[in-house]
Amino acid sequence: MFSILLRVISGVWSAGLFCIPGDTGTVYLTFDDGPGEETTLRLLDILDRYGVKAVFFVIGEKAEKYPELLREIKRRGHTIGNHTWSHSSFMWDREKIRKEILKTDSLIQAITGEKPVFFRPPGVFCSPFWIEEARNLGHIIVFGSVAGLEFEEHLSRIEFLLFLHPGAIVIMHERKSTLSALSFILEKIQERYRTGKPTEFIPRTSSDSLSHDPW
Repeated sequence: MFSILLRVISGVWSAGLFCIPGDTGTVYLTFDDGPGEETTLRLLDILDRYGVKAVFFVIGEKAEKYPELLREIKRRGHTIGNHTWSHSSFMWDREKIRKEILKTDSLIQAITGEKPVFFRPPGVFCSPFWIEEARNLGHIIVFGSVAGLEFEEHLSRIEFLLFLHPGAIVIMHERKSTLSALSFILEKIQERYRTGKPTEFIPRTSSDSLSHDPW
């Protein structure tokens, strides 16, 4: 059901990237809310087995606690994105929001040597100032078009097959249920699509494509 919700949200958040416009055969994977002591390395191992690269949208507070996991994500060829410092969806103080984004950017850069390009706000129902400040700071804002795969197993797998589409950005989270479902998800994706590297669509994004409605 979360993928249906994203269809509605895509008409509201015009500043975000929900899918890759014009892509005919590629799907892109993203993981939120890490790094996690019990999940990150296991996710990386599964992705390695399938030859898949993804964006890991990390929370600053967790990244500060597990810097070695950020370095490992980068070492294995994945991309690290900014998912705010505290994951506070309903923060309305613009200055605090800006500081959270900058603090997370600085930490990621200090640990990995690279400033993150991608930003994902702390939920689809969040203060619009997250979007505005991230854009002002030069980030590409990434939502997604397929999500909810880790929840009710049977429903989510049916939903996944129904809503997967060319150019899809798949949203998953660093949790144990993701570990259980990920091999199935990757096998189904690779039956029909190529799994793309997140960096592939950076040159293809523009002010026009960022506001593109995937449906």
